[in-house]
Amino acid sequence: MKSLASFIPRLLRKIIPRLQRKVILEVRRHDPPPLLKPIDGIHFEQVTAENVALVSHFRCQKVVANCRRYLAQGDLGIYAFCGDRVVGHGWVAIPNGLGRKIWGYMPVTRDTTSFMFFHIDPKFRGRKIFQHVLAELVKLTFSKSNVGRILSDVNVYNAPSIAGCERAGFRRICIVPLFLWCGITITLGRIPKSNPNSA
Repeated sequence: MKSLASFIPRLLRKIIPRLQRKVILEVRRHDPPPLLKPIDGIHFEQVTAENVALVSHFRCQKVVANCRRYLAQGDLGIYAFCGDRVVGHGWVAIPNGLGRKIWGYMPVTRDTTSFMFFHIDPKFRGRKIFQHVLAELVKLTFSKSNVGRILSDVNVYNAPSIAGCERAGFRRICIVPLFLWCGITITLGRIPKSNPNSA
């Protein structure tokens, strides 16, 4: 009975059409870096083949498998550590010439890339780790790729994440309405293309 009670809401979420609105933010290669105060006891490292499995400190094995897959396809990740324990992670898609999209609408092109996956251990939230992970991932992406801008998308109602993005140097560029139905994402707006003449 319990499994049926949890199955019905999941089924309804998949088949009932939903409308969402996402704030799209960007940071460009030559934007000034944010001034963030270090967080006592927290340090950041690039995700590598040697440390990728450490995300299991607070995530399940499915997430470990996803992180291994991202690494194998050339995407970049940052882990936040408290001592030797991973307490947060973030990933950015790296262009591979295939013109892919993240979540069905966020572009990954030769000039533009998108963040794809973030999570902070609930026990460590409220310490500004999210904005530091963002800033570290921006530095890593610009140093390891030729993209000119990085995009982030946040639900319009998620004010803390929007503020974290802005503190990490991002600025809002638009709001995109999305229509979600049966695993399909239809954008009802447009993300502005990169303009190399704007700073």
